[in-house]
Amino acid sequence: MANIQAEIENCVLVHEGFTFHVRSLPGLDDDLPPVICIGGAFQSIGYWKATADYFQPQRRVLLVDLPGMGESDWLPHSYGLDYLAGCIESCLDWAGCETVDILAASYGSLVTYRFAQLYPHRVQHMALVGVMADFEEEHRRLVLEHLDRVERDEADFAEEVLEFLVSQTVRRRVRRGRAVVRVLRKQLEQLSAEEINKYVDNTRRLLNHEPLDLMNPPRVPALVFTGEHDHLTKPAWNREIAAAIPGSIFTTVRDADHLCHLEQFDTAIDLVSCFFDDHSLADVRGRTDLERF
Repeated sequence: MANIQAEIENCVLVHEGFTFHVRSLPGLDDDLPPVICIGGAFQSIGYWKATADYFQPQRRVLLVDLPGMGESDWLPHSYGLDYLAGCIESCLDWAGCETVDILAASYGSLVTYRFAQLYPHRVQHMALVGVMADFEEEHRRLVLEHLDRVERDEADFAEEVLEFLVSQTVRRRVRRGRAVVRVLRKQLEQLSAEEINKYVDNTRRLLNHEPLDLMNPPRVPALVFTGEHDHLTKPAWNREIAAAIPGSIFTTVRDADHLCHLEQFDTAIDLVSCFFDDHSLADVRGRTDLERF
């Protein structure tokens, strides 16, 4: 175990002029593909600790802060999903990984979908948590109004972001959901001006990108899920993504919403690990019905 800890690598990579951070945590079984985690808007490398601990020491784990996230460079919103998919490829090249299992949440799910379209030969499995093809008009309007308030420094930033991320149902009914709100509020209130600027550009990138191409889906094994109360990327929108990918699996997590991988960690990680290991998901507790396409 001591040797594994000593072999952790932290690296700053450059892709087309922008730097980004990667952490590699070695595993014991070289026959298993590494797991790479691609996070949401506020889920930097450090917030994957529980997931990394779960997969280690058996599997190698790669944690990535793409440009625009964490301590990586700010990225103008004119750079789209293709650029970010190229960053993932650069990370795999640096790590010497031919193929990986990808776990992606929220913002990272859109990037991962595009990566799997462009580089399907490098994906053994992908698990997408909280994804949608595009914003609905009303949803788009609310987000634009929010960004305008943030840029004018007129927003109650923490509370407005939490309104998008955590449903009132989960806040009322789920103790862990309330705990997630407390932790996230503290984190959001402590963000620097630079970090808020990154959030604004990342969100505008999502608003401006072309809708995910569901007519030409990635041909890779896929699991798509979110919380049953998700109102940011609604379950029906996740199901639409899954329905476009041949052979994919869709479900939702009970008593959770967009942050289901935090609010109901045990259920989410059981779904992902069983899927990555090609085991049945039938016995995973805390999920709704499985749909296969």
